[in-house]
Amino acid sequence: MSAPALKSPPIGELTTKLDIYTLLAEWVTQWFDGTWKAVGSSAVVEWPLILPAALRFDVSTDDQTQAVRIRCVLASKGSVDRDSGVQSKRFEESESVVAWYVTSAIPDGDAKWGNAAAATQKVAGMLTAIFRAPEALYQLRQKGIKIYYSGDPVAIPSSEGVQMQQVLCRLRAQWNISN
Repeated sequence: MSAPALKSPPIGELTTKLDIYTLLAEWVTQWFDGTWKAVGSSAVVEWPLILPAALRFDVSTDDQTQAVRIRCVLASKGSVDRDSGVQSKRFEESESVVAWYVTSAIPDGDAKWGNAAAATQKVAGMLTAIFRAPEALYQLRQKGIKIYYSGDPVAIPSSEGVQMQQVLCRLRAQWNISN
């Protein structure tokens, strides 16, 4: 996929969790934009449209007007100062576990999705595919974010009529620091 460049600035010394969420949201919406595309060598498929309003970061409220919703929770494991080996070039690195929750309450027989279980499984599978495809992650790497591990989607028990799947991945953010 050749997506337009991400508009959000790269992460840096003053980066906050909100800046990382902004980059992730911009990147995810470029994939879930309702167009046809392939990840790596897979077949070209239609990607569902997940509106930015259906993306939630570190909040528990869902926009119930969306057929499928994605929620992202970033759990930082801390950061460390590192010497790059080049004189006067230092960087900081932060590692996090990121949990992505895909939820849906689509009734059975929905013309587009089939049912809630099928919808959550499809979107969670697509998230996993882009997390595992180096070419799909290129734009994030250019901004200082590397996703380097993604587990398989796992079904999570949820309330009646709502289906949920979780995709876990590891994220490393890296940026230069001044001396």
